[in-house]
Amino acid sequence: RWTSNAKGWMNSGVFGKWLLDLNSHFRRTKGKRVILLVDNCAAHKVADVEDRLDMVRVVFLPPNTTSVIQPCDVGIIKSFKSTDRRSMLRKVGQLVEDPSVAKLNTAGLKKNINMLHCLQFAKSAWDA
Repeated sequence: RWTSNAKGWMNSGVFGKWLLDLNSHFRRTKGKRVILLVDNCAAHKVADVEDRLDMVRVVFLPPNTTSVIQPCDVGIIKSFKSTDRRSMLRKVGQLVEDPSVAKLNTAGLKKNINMLHCLQFAKSAWDA
């Protein structure tokens, strides 16, 4: 499911709804309990929602640990982005070789890569 707000920032309403959806997913499909580690962002403070979770346990990292953990985060993001970008370029290469698409300009190529492709690129990058 897609959720957003006007400013594009995470807020407690969006996070709380996402947690409830995640809890339902694990109850319905996995039957496993999970621990979700989060930082101390104000949006993650959803005590009213946490009381209704039976499959997801939210654990807050200790204060001021972001600077210690950040280098790990940067490495993961860099790897993800480079793998995702490689998938995108591979798809563009396939489109350029397709005679029916080869004549298109950049805007035309963009129209031939949809949200499903982007999600598949992201999944591939995450699984790598």
